[in-house]
Amino acid sequence: MNKTFKDIKLIFWTLLSGLIHAIALSTFSGAHGLYPSGFSGISRLLSDLCRDFLHFDLPFYIPYLILNIIAILLVYKSIGHRFTIYSLIQVITVSVLTTYLKPFTIVDDMLLVSVFGGIINGFGISLALQHNSSSGGTDFIAIYVSNKYKRSIWTEILAFNVCVLILAGLVYGWERALYSIIYQYCSTTVISHLHKRYTHETITIITRKP
Repeated sequence: MNKTFKDIKLIFWTLLSGLIHAIALSTFSGAHGLYPSGFSGISRLLSDLCRDFLHFDLPFYIPYLILNIIAILLVYKSIGHRFTIYSLIQVITVSVLTTYLKPFTIVDDMLLVSVFGGIINGFGISLALQHNSSSGGTDFIAIYVSNKYKRSIWTEILAFNVCVLILAGLVYGWERALYSIIYQYCSTTVISHLHKRYTHETITIITRKP
């Protein structure tokens, strides 16, 4: 395959991933006050805390970009320059689109929002992972560990996100935090099922004639 065409194809999938991810962040989690996983959840919590307690507007994309740039600087030598560049494209796409996509409500049922929002969010992230990219943030850390230790740490990332949500629950109430856990769980489950790069299968053969 022509290298230029391959790059265009990867950029297309990366931009599509960013669009789907941004829609999930804006239409589902953003419109209903849920906290997504990873750096996007931390960024939203920081934005809310600044607005409600420090009384100044901190746009979501500012902490989101800062945290991702820090992660890139820490791990880019280990995960490859091309992967880093495509991931940065995805991060910038999400930052721009979440700035201009106005949150709106599709359904009012918080359980439906949590489940389907998490599924869409996980699908958008998986789309990036399947095309040599990522959504940045904790994905960088997960890919770094996968490359180095050949194992998945999505469960550990989910546990970290739950700790972040405990803080959100203490500040903003447990209902939002609990629905956010459902959102994150659905997202992480979709990612772990669709991203199979380091999933190993073992066949055990028991025989009298080895």
